[in-house]
Amino acid sequence: MTTESNSSISLIKSVSNLIDSNYKQIQNDEIDGFIKSQNGRYYISFLIDNPTSYLDQFVGFIMQSGKQRLSDGSYRPALFLSAPQDIPLNQFAYIGCDFLKKSNRKAIIKNPYEWSDIWRSIFGDSIKKELTASILGEMIALKYVFAEDKTAEWLGTYSSSQDIICQEKDVEVKTTLNKKDTNIIINSALQLGGEKKQKLYFVRMEAKPTGNSIDSIEKELVSLGYLEDKIENALKEKDLPKGIRARSETYDLLEIKSFDVNDKNFPLFSLQTLNKLVQSKNIIDYTLKIDLTNCDSKQIYSKKK
Repeated sequence: MTTESNSSISLIKSVSNLIDSNYKQIQNDEIDGFIKSQNGRYYISFLIDNPTSYLDQFVGFIMQSGKQRLSDGSYRPALFLSAPQDIPLNQFAYIGCDFLKKSNRKAIIKNPYEWSDIWRSIFGDSIKKELTASILGEMIALKYVFAEDKTAEWLGTYSSSQDIICQEKDVEVKTTLNKKDTNIIINSALQLGGEKKQKLYFVRMEAKPTGNSIDSIEKELVSLGYLEDKIENALKEKDLPKGIRARSETYDLLEIKSFDVNDKNFPLFSLQTLNKLVQSKNIIDYTLKIDLTNCDSKQIYSKKK
């Protein structure tokens, strides 16, 4: 790393010395921008002429458009990058240096998402995409369940045992982006157990340039009478606030199947039953991998070929 970059990184690291909510302009031959510490997060920013709205996340970082306060008290459109203060300061400064480089400025302004995608790929943020697809799958299932049963409540994002609960039944949702895979993972007895009637919805999708997104399914749910505030509160629990790019990512719905949870399809093994097999009685949880191929099912939706 050049001496110049070391100097730039040191400037950005000085954000840790700022009093909360105060900002500081930093500048040398390599970088130009602002730093700030506020509400448990570090911020860096640079001024832009186009006030277009941007919002994206990757491994704890948030990139978003906003307004930067200047020394004369006025405000200018700016692009911000922030991270929680428990992040290693060297890591924040290294990525921040790339964000504030004058040589990168034109490319970032042209397409901020292309810049964040590069860092996302470096950190391997595929887990976030899988989570987004899983949440979308639950919302699609909720749409079909709620259309028939207005008592349906979506609880999946609150780490509930079941994803959707109704007055007379509970629904577990499993989503796959594989066109052929029919295997699912059951993480514990609680997911397919309970006193009420149990259903399993299997949702198959694939990423496509057009199709269903979290935002589009939210609109469909609201049109059916599901409260928007409930959806938004649930999405916030998974760091998917309104405006974030992941909510506009689109997937083509291929099929939905419904399975009755019963001994024929999914024999339940209670922890008490399993512990009878071991002398130490030390089994506290288990995971099952189930192939749905030969399980009785009902076709809820199938894309026409």
